[in-house]
Amino acid sequence: MGRECGTLQEIVDKRFRHKRAIEVDGVMVELLLVERDGAGFFTNFWGLSRLRWPPNVFGESAIDAIPVASADALQMFRRSWNRLPSYDDLALAPNQAGVLEPLACHEHHTLS
Repeated sequence: MGRECGTLQEIVDKRFRHKRAIEVDGVMVELLLVERDGAGFFTNFWGLSRLRWPPNVFGESAIDAIPVASADALQMFRRSWNRLPSYDDLALAPNQAGVLEPLACHEHHTLS
């Protein structure tokens, strides 16, 4: 990092498929993980739903080497928040082969 930003400590209980959390000088900061496939950028929430990001998901950063969300990505995330699966949605049903799979009510959310 190009600047001193205090002490960083990972919050292990907040380590999930779609995010990580750190504590910076006593303040919790959650970081969404952004992946990329042939269709573009996405975040995989709980293994239940993918939120597709706009092509310009990353904006300019005032902090060296740390990608930050663009204004477009932040606006899209705020509009999508209520449709994203929550921790309570992790109820899984075994299929006939005994493999766990998400309940049928979950869908992949994309931004049009």
